[in-house]
Amino acid sequence: MAGNIVAGHGRRLAAIQLGLDKVPVRVLKGYTQEEIDGLRLGDNRISSNEYDHNFLQEEINRLHQLDFEIKDLGFSDQELEFLNTDNLTEFDESVFTDDVSDAVATQKKENEKAQEETDATAVPIADAFGFKRVTVAQSRKLRGIISQIEEQHGKKGVEALFDHFQEVGL
Repeated sequence: MAGNIVAGHGRRLAAIQLGLDKVPVRVLKGYTQEEIDGLRLGDNRISSNEYDHNFLQEEINRLHQLDFEIKDLGFSDQELEFLNTDNLTEFDESVFTDDVSDAVATQKKENEKAQEETDATAVPIADAFGFKRVTVAQSRKLRGIISQIEEQHGKKGVEALFDHFQEVGL
């Protein structure tokens, strides 16, 4: 549809306020009206969190009936479920907990387990040190330092390095 803004309404309003006559735009061709509506909803989803929920619900339902892939718009499953709820006075009480301390303790255990699993994951050494490259001379020095630390501690690699750091108070 020629002349319709799909994304950039805020840019247009800013340009008008600044008195600009021209604003760079990207023209999209070959899209159906449903695809344009989906692009508009997706763009608004990314850039905003304030909506006319009734209008949004109607648009999503209309696009859904046209077999448009709603998940591509950037809404979470919970948001889509909320938007598809006809009666907001009915809700699932199972999402509430009677004892917050139990819920917090359970969440803490889950977080600790997830952290343990993450901590056991190998990463490139460059990620650990924060730099990816050194000069050949620096590399030679580093290898010499690591060799000395390994000899001192009788261990190899990371274990020797950590023992050394602990010994010097790091």
